[in-house]
Amino acid sequence: MDGEVYDEVEIKHFNIYNDVIFPARLFLLNYGWYMLAAALLIYQIYVRFIRPRFEQNVQYRATGAAKKSDDVSDRYRDSVRAARERQQAHHDQVAAEAEAEKRRKEEEKLAKLREEMAKRSVVENALLDHKMGEARREKEKREQQAKGDVCESPADFLLRMIASAPIVIVSKSFCPYSRKAKAAFATYRLPREEVVYLELDELGEAREKAVQAELARLYDRERVPAVFVAGDFIGDADAIVAHQREGILDVLVKDAVESWRKRKE
Repeated sequence: MDGEVYDEVEIKHFNIYNDVIFPARLFLLNYGWYMLAAALLIYQIYVRFIRPRFEQNVQYRATGAAKKSDDVSDRYRDSVRAARERQQAHHDQVAAEAEAEKRRKEEEKLAKLREEMAKRSVVENALLDHKMGEARREKEKREQQAKGDVCESPADFLLRMIASAPIVIVSKSFCPYSRKAKAAFATYRLPREEVVYLELDELGEAREKAVQAELARLYDRERVPAVFVAGDFIGDADAIVAHQREGILDVLVKDAVESWRKRKE
C-alpha cells in the first residue's frame, strides 16, 4: 500500500546438525577427556569412601533393629514366664490352703473320735479301732491303686480315676496348658479331694503311654489336659477358659460338687 514500509525479515531455518550435533561434537572434542576423568574420579571416591560408609550405616541400622526385636522378644518371654510363675504360685497356695483345711478337719474328726472313745467301753473301743484300721487299709489300697502299684488295666484305671472326684484333670506336671486348666478351677477354692489331678508323667513311662492311649480311644483326646466334670469330658484348657468366661463352667462345677457331696453324706 502507499506510504507503508515493510521490513524484510530473514527467516532462519532450524538445522539439527548445525545447531545441535556439531556444537556438541566440538564441545566433547575440547572437554570430553576432562569430563571422563572427572567421572572416573567421582566413581572412585564413591566406591572407596561413600559406599562403605553407606553400607556400614545400613548394617548398623539392621543390627540395631534386630537387637531391638530381640530385646522385645526377651521382655515378652520374661513377662510370660513371670505370669506363669505367678499363676503356678497362686495355684500352689490354693492347693496348700485346701490341704491345710483338709488336715484341720481330719484333726478335728480325730479329736472328736478320741473324745468318744474315752466315753466308750473297752469292747466298743476295740470295734472302733477295728473299723478305723479297715478304713486306713482301704485308704492305703486306694493310694496304691492311684500310683498304679496294683495290677489294673489302663482303661479301668482311667475310668476309676475319672469317677473318683467331681472334677478330674488328666494332665502332665510340666505342661503349661495343664497349669492353665488347673488355675481356672483353683478360683473355685474347692477341697483337694474334690479336684483330682491325674499326672500322667508321674505314672512311669509305660503306664503313661498306656493310659494316654486309652484316653485317645475312649474320649478321642490324645493330648493333655483333658478335663472331666461329673464324669463327662468337657474339653481342654481353652475350652475351660471359654466356659468360665461364659459362666457355663460355674454351673457345671456347682452341680457336680453338690451332687458329689450329697452322695458322700
